[in-house]
Amino acid sequence: MRKQSCEFQTDFLTEAGTLNVNHDYFAFVELDDFACWVIADGLDSDEENESAEMAAHHIFEAFMEKPTISRGRLKNYFMAAHRVLKEASRNVRLKVSLTMVVTDYSKIVWLVAGNSRLYHFRKGIFNFRSKDQSIAQMLLNSRKITEAQINSHEERNNLINYIGKLNMFKPYISRKYDLNDGDVMLLCTAGFWENMFDYEINNAVHNLNEPIELIDNLEEMLLERQNEVVNNYTIAAVFAKKVFPENKLFNTNFQETIKKIAVVVIPMLLIGLIGMFVNRKINEVKQRELAKIQAIQKKKMAKLMAKKNEEKSEKKGDQLVAEGEFPAALNEYKVAREAAELIKDTVKVEANKQKYEITKMIIDADGYFNSKAYERAMNSYLDAKVKAANFPEYDKKELLKKLAKSRDYLKVIEISREGENALNRKEFETARACFREALRLAKSVYFEEMKAELESRLSDADTKKDEQEKEDKLFHGKLLESRGDELCQQKRFDEAISSYNKAKRVYEELKISDSILNVNGKIKNAQEEKDKKILWIFPNN
Repeated sequence: MRKQSCEFQTDFLTEAGTLNVNHDYFAFVELDDFACWVIADGLDSDEENESAEMAAHHIFEAFMEKPTISRGRLKNYFMAAHRVLKEASRNVRLKVSLTMVVTDYSKIVWLVAGNSRLYHFRKGIFNFRSKDQSIAQMLLNSRKITEAQINSHEERNNLINYIGKLNMFKPYISRKYDLNDGDVMLLCTAGFWENMFDYEINNAVHNLNEPIELIDNLEEMLLERQNEVVNNYTIAAVFAKKVFPENKLFNTNFQETIKKIAVVVIPMLLIGLIGMFVNRKINEVKQRELAKIQAIQKKKMAKLMAKKNEEKSEKKGDQLVAEGEFPAALNEYKVAREAAELIKDTVKVEANKQKYEITKMIIDADGYFNSKAYERAMNSYLDAKVKAANFPEYDKKELLKKLAKSRDYLKVIEISREGENALNRKEFETARACFREALRLAKSVYFEEMKAELESRLSDADTKKDEQEKEDKLFHGKLLESRGDELCQQKRFDEAISSYNKAKRVYEELKISDSILNVNGKIKNAQEEKDKKILWIFPNN
């Protein structure tokens, strides 16, 4: 019943970040003689199988059945969870980064597969962290990168080991490590630590008494970054306020002997204790002074690292801009600006802010252009050109080229729109002139999409012109035919026949056979009526 003699407090949070689904998982249990904490990060995108929860549950079931701090048994629990994930990987490879911490309330053992982490703090100061199973950790081990670089290194999530790995799965298992009263353990997934500096985490632990306070402070620091993309993140804090004392109690058989010894020893102990008290006070003063020196050194080191990060990110951003990789450059300038803010370098803060805004304008302008919002693209390119005048990193000729292209594309569309309006007003020649001019300009600026459309609109204008001319001719033919009908009614047959013949020529030109037959009939009737009229006037003939 070790737990009754201890005081361990645990609190945690797990969030999806800016993503739709949270693939992280955390769970813990405190039994009479053992406690266990498991934090898992699902590395696959499978929606049907919650791989992190699946692996953690399997380990928990094994631990609950046989609680232990034996390194061999704990490794077996890990290996069993690994086999379960491999067997469940049918449609997609299930992958999990998982860290497990087990204690008997006096010592801890931790196991790691992947890059979820354990941080350990003693007396409010960073003590150690678990080692990742990643390429970045290998580079750190071989001293090719520094500890300060690993959290943001591009290989930090390139894992060499994880639960569910196809072959050669080998988790890390620590030796037993003694706990002290007041120790703090922090478990977290990569979505948290990759956005933080280790010294920031250490500063957050200092002078806190409750795990919920630490969790809230760390999440606030994470969200203050205001990153556009925040991956799933999980943070769990364990405060070991009182651990189990391992000292063996004296056997009652020796009590009498102890009493006799105490008569002699106690006065000596009192003298020794007084000396120890004096020495302790001296040491405490020395430790406080040492702590102040260490704090100053850490602050200087943090500023130095921030300055290096600012210079590196700004230089990388400039290089990416020169290569036309604006989205990647945007992120580098943001990192550089944040680093400059840490060291309070106002000149660098403003410079990186300006570069960030110019780069954002170019990205927005490219987006407007690709979505055919050419006027907005033109205005955004113009703003970027004006603002980039004092920054040699930006290719002014390229900006002018993009600005001119947006303006030319917009001009093509405007002229084409004028042609459409003229076509709707049936001003065919004006419409055709507009379409021809727009087509000429589209060819000169290689506006292929509008080129094909304008060729089609020119053809449509010609077709509509021909159709209108036919309608006008047909209308004229109908008028002539109608006029012939009126003249027939007035017995003016010669004029009627003349009007019918004119209508007939129109119908023949239009090749309307029904109308030709109809008007021929009317000509014949008019001629017959005319002949009757002549016979009536001159009957003897």
